[in-house]
Amino acid sequence: MRKLVLIAMPVLLALLIFSLLLSQFGPANNELLYTFFAVISISFVLFPLVTMFWYGTFRKRRWGRVGYLGIAAVIIGALFRLQHWPGGAILPFCGGLLIIVLYLIHFISKRDRKILDWLKLAYTVSAFVSFLAAVRQMVSSPVILLVHGVILFSLFIAFYIHILNQTEEDPVALDTDGRNVFRYEE
Repeated sequence: MRKLVLIAMPVLLALLIFSLLLSQFGPANNELLYTFFAVISISFVLFPLVTMFWYGTFRKRRWGRVGYLGIAAVIIGALFRLQHWPGGAILPFCGGLLIIVLYLIHFISKRDRKILDWLKLAYTVSAFVSFLAAVRQMVSSPVILLVHGVILFSLFIAFYIHILNQTEEDPVALDTDGRNVFRYEE
């Protein structure tokens, strides 16, 4: 899974930037480009969520199966949303709410909280809020989506550095000062 993350995350980021540029500066009114951008955007948002839980957020907890049910509801709801089927708004809402509640329980029960834990909490909350803003077409939706994008990019970088530095013998955790991440020696 580590090699998949190390390869897939930069590829998804490059595809997201490429599809964003194509949808903004490509041929006008091309539905294929907009669909490509939507699919890449959804996969870029969902891939860190799935890998985050794969690497242990809910994996070793007794409520992990319920957390995976929430992730499945978000993914199926996103597909429903793309197809404009009924339930495309309520499934991700319920799944996102379930993930936030379970992650808050997990976060509160954790003794030592690192930067990556705070970023994961901010990501789960901002993903839920930005989904609500996009679905309900709120006036402040662009600002909320921008904040979510900044949090997602920060989580992307921190998680990628965490996975990059992690080995089988010596797993590396993000410290509060970042010294373990960048192998800083005084």
